[in-house]
Amino acid sequence: MTISFLFAMDEARGIGINNRSPWRSPADLAFFRKTTTGHTVLMGRKTYDSIGKPLPKRHNIVLTRDTGFSAEGVEVIHSPEEVAKQYGWTGPRQDEELFVIGGAEVFRRTAAFCGPHVCDGDRPPLRGRHVLPGDGLERVDGRFPSAGR
Repeated sequence: MTISFLFAMDEARGIGINNRSPWRSPADLAFFRKTTTGHTVLMGRKTYDSIGKPLPKRHNIVLTRDTGFSAEGVEVIHSPEEVAKQYGWTGPRQDEELFVIGGAEVFRRTAAFCGPHVCDGDRPPLRGRHVLPGDGLERVDGRFPSAGR
């Protein structure tokens, strides 16, 4: 089982503003689609709300503390430990690949059991941003296509 982070950030670890990614690159969106299609994506409730619907051709999981939350077409999980239990090395879904796609709080809460990260850390600075926590991100092993512009 591989549980990986997939994200873009600026040099100060900013990953979003007002629950949205401020960067829109067709190459990045195509890379995201190609990388995650056919796999499981894990996102927080705010990220899900900003997208507005489940991502097509993927198993969508929303991680939220809100026990009353439900949405059609998504699996709702209430703790990172539950994610690890289901998708970890010995869980019933251990043969699936899972991508954590945001937001900052979900990255923070799942960092302990995530493997490699695919990151573009070469973005313009953000103001009023959501910041990615620093722990565990030394394992970055990939970049989005538009990195290094």
